[in-house]
Amino acid sequence: MSKLLYKYLDINGAIMMLHYSDLMYANATTFNDPFDCHPSLIDCSNVPEEKRTGWPANVIEELNSNRLTNNREDLWICCLSKLYNSILMWSYYNKHEGICLGLNMDHVAKYINANYGMMVTTQGRDVQYRDIVNKPDYYRDQEDFFSYQVYTKAKAWEHEQEVRLFIFKPTPWFMKRLPFQHDKTEFNHKEIRTFVTIGAECFESLYLGVRIDPTNKEKITQLARTLNPNIKIYQMKADPNAFSLIAKQEMNYNLNDYIDLFSNLHTNKQQGKNTPHKAILLISIIDLIASHRIQTNKIVFTEELENCFHQNWERYVGKSIIFKPKAGTPYWHLNSEPFWQLIPYEGGYEKIVKLQKGNPYSSKTIREHIKFAVIDQVLFQLLQDNANRTKLREALINSLDI
Repeated sequence: MSKLLYKYLDINGAIMMLHYSDLMYANATTFNDPFDCHPSLIDCSNVPEEKRTGWPANVIEELNSNRLTNNREDLWICCLSKLYNSILMWSYYNKHEGICLGLNMDHVAKYINANYGMMVTTQGRDVQYRDIVNKPDYYRDQEDFFSYQVYTKAKAWEHEQEVRLFIFKPTPWFMKRLPFQHDKTEFNHKEIRTFVTIGAECFESLYLGVRIDPTNKEKITQLARTLNPNIKIYQMKADPNAFSLIAKQEMNYNLNDYIDLFSNLHTNKQQGKNTPHKAILLISIIDLIASHRIQTNKIVFTEELENCFHQNWERYVGKSIIFKPKAGTPYWHLNSEPFWQLIPYEGGYEKIVKLQKGNPYSSKTIREHIKFAVIDQVLFQLLQDNANRTKLREALINSLDI
């Protein structure tokens, strides 16, 4: 089995998986394919004499068919694919408006255990595509009928290259409702998903649909980076020269790209002047990296960083009647830049949104709720070189509108 497998999701499913760091399973009866895991995949009608034991053949057939029906109703499956660029799957799973997650299955396997249900698989297994007329005989064939029911689909679905994990009779406390289901007063228990908590390192890549709404794109991207700052993010594009999809990696920057970003930071204006706070904080971070006081791409809001910010403020801004030297403001607002991501202690992206509604800029609030900010690993590596630091520092100084 491939180490990387892919999960197609609509926006609600994406929020659940990325916010809670979960792997989502759905009930087999809710799938698009009406034949999926259907009891009719197996022939229970030819009941031999020795199996009747005083019961009519139709009763024996019904009992065994019901057993297969119950298997389907008690089965929650995680459907994965070997492909991230299937036009058909993007179309019918989320109309190209959702996402596809790349999951490292070696890591995922470490988080799945037998406590999740009566039967639980930790390793994915390929679906077998066949004609439905090739039914095994329930009484005469030497077949693992449960596995046949779970892993057999019609050849019409062969393009999916599907791999499955399943939980049979999942333990109730691993089941959750999707966001839109919380407002419903009545619903079938089969609508509820099962979620297995997995580690952030399992989420290796994120693919954004061709038609994803910009607001959803921002929210999903923030969720993904909050969960795993090293996740690779791709925007799917329509190939103008073929009926296919192209994955274009986002934020694959070089030194010149970062010089451009540093020269054009997103800032507010006050009395016609661009606010200098972001540039001063970034200059301070460069200084602390140069002095080896910051040694990773995780930028903690320390007193040392605040003091360095105030020293650089005096040097480059001085006394200003327009701007006040508050280091917490740019530390927070740099989150709008593509190379910076705030990581809260808990609550993920939703915590950032909640704090943003108040006044999150004080040193006390930041230290209480924000674990650190992460800058791109590529940017951090570039800042290890003195010549690169000089160029990036100059870009920031030249951007100051003082």
